[in-house]
Amino acid sequence: MSTPSTDALIRALPYPAVFEGEERLVVAVSTPFRQQFLLDELGDLTVPATMEALIEAVAPLFSEPDATIGVFEGARKAGSQGDEHAPAHGAAPSASRLDCADGRTFELRFTPIEEETFALGGVWHFWDVTEAARAAEATQQAEALAEHAVEVRHSFVSAMSHEIKTPMNAVVGMAHLLAETELDDAQEELVHALQRSVDHLLGLLTDVLDFSRLETGGTTFAADPFDLRALVESLRARYASEAAARDLAFHVELDDVPAPLLGDAVRLEQVLANLLDNALTFTHEGTVHLRVRLERVQGGRA
Repeated sequence: MSTPSTDALIRALPYPAVFEGEERLVVAVSTPFRQQFLLDELGDLTVPATMEALIEAVAPLFSEPDATIGVFEGARKAGSQGDEHAPAHGAAPSASRLDCADGRTFELRFTPIEEETFALGGVWHFWDVTEAARAAEATQQAEALAEHAVEVRHSFVSAMSHEIKTPMNAVVGMAHLLAETELDDAQEELVHALQRSVDHLLGLLTDVLDFSRLETGGTTFAADPFDLRALVESLRARYASEAAARDLAFHVELDDVPAPLLGDAVRLEQVLANLLDNALTFTHEGTVHLRVRLERVQGGRA
């Protein structure tokens, strides 16, 4: 049961609120609630009224009228469990969020009033969190657009890298064949320059693709069948002429390894190529030696 002073206090609250007495009877509403939820236009509802009648009266104002009772019951349960379970202002979970058909969003909270173990009712608080909700939705949309842009960029970079590497590999092969022909000193130097430039471009394409994978968190290792001997032989062909141009001996040793192997041939080739690049760059005389040795085969793993 409310008193005149209680009614006046509830009506004077600066935000929408409803005072619920015993047996879930609505005994007072604040002026902002009456104004914002069009209570004066609901001619068939008078206060005091049951809470269920009030919910049914205002339900059409929300975007999901049929779910309104469930939202109120969820907020009542959260409030009755204690303050530690109640949602923080401005961060209401979906169970205590009311979305109006006109675009407004309210956080609904219930504060029970008890005397020892006897429930006397409670106060329903309607916090207007429209701006916070719109800001959160805008942030989510921006994040989704950013993630989509990254995925599109990664797909484009990946496709273009592979498309460019195909003719580049052909150029590598042709340059190697050209280097095997009879050339004078000037022509040989030009072919070697061509080979170094092509290798550098292939390295740049691989680096760009790897960076794109890192950006999307998609750096993974493939488990595809490949021929290790063919991979090593391609490295021999690629770096033999560069080693000769630097007056370095270049030796490659390859044990008798199983074929095919399962693994990431692209990344393995990239690692070996980086090692050979560094070896040739920082070795001023002597020999660069690449040895691939089979240490053991166990449980289908080499």
